Amino acid sequence: MTTKHYGVPEGMVGSRRGERMFPQEEGLKPYAVGLYQRDGVPAACLLLQERAGVDVNVLLMAVWMAACKDRALDEADARRARLRVVDWHQEVVRPLRAVRRRLKQGPHPAPSDETHRLRAELQKLEISAELIELDQLEMLAEEMPERESAGTLRDNAMAGMLAVVAAFASRPADEQERDAMGTIVAAATGPTS
Repeated sequence: MTTKHYGVPEGMVGSRRGERMFPQEEGLKPYAVGLYQRDGVPAACLLLQERAGVDVNVLLMAVWMAACKDRALDEADARRARLRVVDWHQEVVRPLRAVRRRLKQGPHPAPSDETHRLRAELQKLEISAELIELDQLEMLAEEMPERESAGTLRDNAMAGMLAVVAAFASRPADEQERDAMGTIVAAATGPTS
């Protein structure tokens, strides 16, 4: 997910079991976009993307499931989410991102004013592709059976993100990855910025 303002209203805060969360009963797309704009979240997501190979949208889905669906994503759910969007992500999102990133330094005639404008257009396309992916993940979430959850939002969000790392990296999260997840959970449950 790229950092860009998408017109999500500021200050949307709800509460559940005494915890603050951002926002309450929101669709996945506005929730993910709003959470991604919070302090520390882009860097934490990038760390998890680079180190564990996670799809950031699936990671944000795990937090949304905890905040808005009152349930932790388990590893089987995370694998289903990965399968739902893997082709789109690999064949559309990643190539757009790769070209956009490449134009930052080259090839000739990049970087230039003209290629800077092209990068901006590619970023818009990349964002549009990621939003389509979020729609697919929300549809998948609606297909998932409801489960009772006794965990707190923080517990469910952390459990869901741990499941995402396990599903993508085929290993448990390390300490640095857990710290990044803690940053995301704090942004989801803390006061609005």
